[in-house]
Amino acid sequence: MEFPKEDSISIEPNRMPVAAWLANALSLICMTLTAYYWFLFAMAKIRRAGKRPSRRIIL
Repeated sequence: MEFPKEDSISIEPNRMPVAAWLANALSLICMTLTAYYWFLFAMAKIRRAGKRPSRRIIL
């Protein structure tokens, strides 16, 4: 197995994992916050409805 020479190694492909990590972290934060606020909104609506959730909460 031959290793590539140092001249043929470029720096450009090394930026892709950083971009992917940033995109994954951003989407994870957004999904977490969305689920958190949706859960609080649903709990408040169930509490106001006298613990009888309607089908509109699921949508």
